[in-house]
Amino acid sequence: MLQSSQSLGAFYQCYKNPASFIRAIKSFQTYYPSNDIVVVSDGGHNYKDFCDDNNIHYVYKTKEDAETIGLMFNSYHQCLNFLRNLWYSFDHIKEDYILLIEDDVRVLKQHTSKFNYSINGCN
Repeated sequence: MLQSSQSLGAFYQCYKNPASFIRAIKSFQTYYPSNDIVVVSDGGHNYKDFCDDNNIHYVYKTKEDAETIGLMFNSYHQCLNFLRNLWYSFDHIKEDYILLIEDDVRVLKQHTSKFNYSINGCN
């Protein structure tokens, strides 16, 4: 069973796929309705209204601010941009563990085994 000391928040760096974004967020909130979620939109669709309505900490970066777009790690700067956003999320997620959410991630049930890492969902 899930240990009571384990809690799960979520980080989602997104771009512009609103339908998948909403499905991914809602799947997490189905099983973790009051847990923290941090969303960073890196120059794509602005999800501010949705995030405000769903108590999600949201940051919108313009294409100029984002430096690089998307989750491509083809260069040092692209990787660094993602890590900066992830690091930022640590200040806004109170849970002990973080799930990395992407457009194709769906949470199908509450996690019941021991987490092995502080950041989970990374492949």
